[in-house]
Amino acid sequence: MLRSLPDNVTKKLTKRTPEAPKVEQHCQPTSGSVGVESGSSVLGRIGELEKKVDILQTKPSEMPHEKEELLTAAMRRVDALEAELIATKKVIFYYHHYALAFHLAILVLNRYLSNFLEFSSCIL
Repeated sequence: MLRSLPDNVTKKLTKRTPEAPKVEQHCQPTSGSVGVESGSSVLGRIGELEKKVDILQTKPSEMPHEKEELLTAAMRRVDALEAELIATKKVIFYYHHYALAFHLAILVLNRYLSNFLEFSSCIL
């Protein structure tokens, strides 16, 4: 957006054919009018700004060494926390399945005991 604005302005200004207005010699330009000199200076300044933007875009981004160390340390802490989270999820997963297996074992044992008690009462 910012880069295309000067390009659009430049294209519009160069596409227009300047027609010299019929001005009588006794008329002086008012202070609010834009002359050809100021238009060309605007184009020159826009060109300079485009060059500066190009230089900034090609320049590699640099980070101070201290901030890079802080960022690296923070990334290590994040990695350690992710590892702890994965280990915790595994423990919860296995605990859930062992609890479910234990619950099922109790149900099976209760059925077996109730069937055994019914069978033993029939024998007596």
